[in-house]
Amino acid sequence: MSSWRRETETKCIDTLRKEGLTEPYPFEVPIMLEKDEVPYLVWEVVDFYEGRKYTFKSESMGVSLPVTKDIWLHPRIEEGSVESEDIMKLLDTGSLILTSKRLAFVGKKKVITTNLIDLISVEVSSRVGEAGFLSIAKRGKERIEAYRLSMPNLTKEFILATREKHVH
Repeated sequence: MSSWRRETETKCIDTLRKEGLTEPYPFEVPIMLEKDEVPYLVWEVVDFYEGRKYTFKSESMGVSLPVTKDIWLHPRIEEGSVESEDIMKLLDTGSLILTSKRLAFVGKKKVITTNLIDLISVEVSSRVGEAGFLSIAKRGKERIEAYRLSMPNLTKEFILATREKHVH
């Protein structure tokens, strides 16, 4: 299945780059469209992740040393320290919709809408034909959003082509 997906995604990306974005066939989408808004892409079963800072206190280390038969010393090596790391946390599963005006995620728990003009960057973390992450950064939001879907490279190309065609 992976080779079919890789071949299909590569052909679609090549066609999109050569011919540009054409008007799509009409199809239903799970959001209300605004006047003059055109849907280009709908992915179902998409996992939504968001960057979070995970803070934890490390445990202190100790050792037990026998002094005599009945006496043990338990010296501490150091106090625990507070550490943090950035993680991507799975928050919801739903559909990802690309229109001429926005990128929308409609999940079981939340709905997230991003105007195309507010996108700062769109990145992919997978090879062509593999499931992977589509990460987006947008104005006014510090946290990175990521979507796990089956053809993130193709989705990125669609977003860039749509933005180029409709955002002035």
